[in-house]
Amino acid sequence: MMKIDKEKLDKLQEFALSNKFHYLLIVIGVILRLRQYLFNRDFWVDEAMLATNLENRGFIDLLKPLDFIQIAPMGFLYLQKITIELFGYDERIYRLWPLLFGILSMFFFYKLLQKLANPVVTTISLAIFVFSYKLIYYSSELKQYSLELMVAIIFYFLILDEKITQFSSKRLLWIGLYGAIAVWFSFSIVFVMVTVGLWILFELIRQKQFSVWYRYLPMGLMWLVSFVIYYFTIIIHYKENQLLQIRYWTIENKWMPLNFTTSSDFLWFFDVLGEYFIHVAGAWNVEALYAFFILFACVFYIFHKQYHHLVFIIIIPLFMLLSALKVIPFAGRVLLFTSAGSIILLVSGLYFLSDVRDRFKKPIFILLVSLVLFQPFMISAFQFIRPNVEEEIKPTLEYVIKFAKPDDVLYVSYFSTPTFDYYLKDFPELNQYKIVYGEDVPRRYLISDNDLHSIDGNSRVWIISVNDDNHKLAEILQVYGEEINRYNYRGGRVFLFDFKNSVF
Repeated sequence: MMKIDKEKLDKLQEFALSNKFHYLLIVIGVILRLRQYLFNRDFWVDEAMLATNLENRGFIDLLKPLDFIQIAPMGFLYLQKITIELFGYDERIYRLWPLLFGILSMFFFYKLLQKLANPVVTTISLAIFVFSYKLIYYSSELKQYSLELMVAIIFYFLILDEKITQFSSKRLLWIGLYGAIAVWFSFSIVFVMVTVGLWILFELIRQKQFSVWYRYLPMGLMWLVSFVIYYFTIIIHYKENQLLQIRYWTIENKWMPLNFTTSSDFLWFFDVLGEYFIHVAGAWNVEALYAFFILFACVFYIFHKQYHHLVFIIIIPLFMLLSALKVIPFAGRVLLFTSAGSIILLVSGLYFLSDVRDRFKKPIFILLVSLVLFQPFMISAFQFIRPNVEEEIKPTLEYVIKFAKPDDVLYVSYFSTPTFDYYLKDFPELNQYKIVYGEDVPRRYLISDNDLHSIDGNSRVWIISVNDDNHKLAEILQVYGEEINRYNYRGGRVFLFDFKNSVF
């Protein structure tokens, strides 16, 4: 009996490490991403703002700074604009490219794993990538994050090799061309190029091959020239948007503190690392453990002189430094392009830590693997049944239309305005009501004095406030008026208030 069980276990292990199982994982990943995409959730505020820019601007105007402090690579904007002009203005059309990029990312990640990792690390890393619910979600969001992830993975696949100093000039030129094109489709590829460039310089010196540096010069110049052109034609004009971005990310606490003088400054690391691993690996409350796995892998690679793997980790302190200088925020979705490298290091650290023979038969290894796979698998399974959403505003507007009366007033909070305006064309009935738009406020749930006076004296005011999960705006307004009704649906919030006898 034991012999039969051992044979079955050996066959199961062999299958889990086979190409067939790996492609099965990719197929499952495609199904998970298609499920999220076909659910066709409403745009949330960021998507609505970018969609409004795409609909209201021509190709030339898309080269200018976007409205609503939106920032996106020119190549991504042009792909989207061409597609919606050909096939129409629909959420599924807008999200078609992100879906394609998300699916291709899995395939290219697998190719990268085959090049850099052993079959055990490949299986576990690919499974995390497939089931990570944030990677699934961003494969159906009208943002550039899935494109930036794919571009980074392809770049790593092309250039990461222990034999980098032996690359032919022709091969380096092709890599140079890819990088020069990628700059126009991905902001983050610039940071990847910087870290890769530092690694190449290190390898040339370490292997005493610095005399052949000139072979790498055309590649580097192609990257540099392309970036300089892009910077001075496009990015440099985003100064005003950058100031507003700084304000937004300051509120979100995504800038690394320069002076660590309080406990909250030190807690910043745990907060941002927690969010980072949620986005990368689809797991909560694991930042200390996952950071340990990654650091252990880095020590192992240094000890065994496999320095090309360290390219994945160098970018993290680089981003923290840039975050401290308020150049780019250390935010989970902004760092999504680092997912591939961090997952490889994470799983490699786990693998090296349990460095025993026949790992699949050892309890410690099984426990660690179960630990890193449990959360992403369970969350993605749950969200297959109930897909992830941000702000479902359309059911909220339908509710208002159903129960509103002729003299009612609609108050749209400042952070709900872009989404409300985008979908207003689909609900022309709302134009019969007086609509009051909220003034700019630093938080979602705040309301200005001018806004309070604009709705003063009205007996029926519908307060539309998306993504106010704790109903804080309603709590504030209850001080001034009487709440008559409320409707909540998955990020969409509407409250009916009587301010006829208000105390503003």
